[in-house]
Amino acid sequence: SEVRERQSVGLDRFLDSSDYIYAGANLPNKIGLGTIKGMDQVTQKDLRSFYQTYYAPRNTTLVLAGDVSHDVMLERVKHFFSDWRNKEFQPAVDPEFNVVLPSKVEAKVFTDPNVETRIEFNFLEKESPEANSKALNLEYWTHLLSTRALINRIDTLAYESGGRILSPSMSSEISLESVRVSQIGVTTADRDWEFGLSTLEQKLRQAVEFGFTEDEIKKQLTALENQLQLSVETAGDSSSDTLANRVMNAVDSGYVIASPQTDLSIFYELRDQLTVKSINEAFRKRWASQPPRLYLTERSNAPGLEKTLLETYAESQQTKVTPYVEKAATEFAYQNFGK
Repeated sequence: SEVRERQSVGLDRFLDSSDYIYAGANLPNKIGLGTIKGMDQVTQKDLRSFYQTYYAPRNTTLVLAGDVSHDVMLERVKHFFSDWRNKEFQPAVDPEFNVVLPSKVEAKVFTDPNVETRIEFNFLEKESPEANSKALNLEYWTHLLSTRALINRIDTLAYESGGRILSPSMSSEISLESVRVSQIGVTTADRDWEFGLSTLEQKLRQAVEFGFTEDEIKKQLTALENQLQLSVETAGDSSSDTLANRVMNAVDSGYVIASPQTDLSIFYELRDQLTVKSINEAFRKRWASQPPRLYLTERSNAPGLEKTLLETYAESQQTKVTPYVEKAATEFAYQNFGK
């Protein structure tokens, strides 16, 4: 399975983009996926030593989810695990990731005949994880509303583009315990990345310069409220697998799990602070404070493609943008069908 995974184009792209986006971290040499040469050299003794060294009670979190008795399950855990000892245990040492932020716009191209054309902008800033709090919830929702508003704008363009733009996405996450990566990207028709790049650059700059409208934010607020209310109504429908995965993600990330009802209550408490002004200010800070690392996935391996990428980005920056105007909704084509 490791050999098959090593021969994946998806993995090649992941390693290439990670090494580029997280410049200075040396991620390809720190990801726990063995090389074929290394696997040939691993002995049974090596594997046994690895498990004995790193698999120990002090490094283990056991998650049980389901309609079970707490006392009964606790006794079963004691029965199976109380005699687990590991005198050879050594705590794992987290590697250092010295990510270097870009000082100017940078470009990288990954080419392979089996990939789709996709252009992405990556904005980096130093940031460490914080403990859960209402302030963190407010910050999260502030950025979520603007992200959804911009994706809605680009979704409309994608629908009207006749297939030239597909799958717009935005994300913003803290990685490696030290850096936030905010990414926006689109898939385009084959070799039509210039159109995708200029669309992203100008739509992002339009939002930065002119912000989002009262109506846009109001729609996203309503959608968020409906989403949180639905989570409350369907809270009892979660499967044991879903609950267990939520717990494991919380353990890995250090976040606290809150009930859907708690999330909704906090939302109502903080809603008045989710203003258009605060949302636009936060958006500008996150998406316009640093030069991006541009990353293009392309089938062709044309010479000088990275230079062309930078030139296309610079050219797009010279195009004037105007405030966003939402198009009037058209009447449903089959409104009177059957009448």
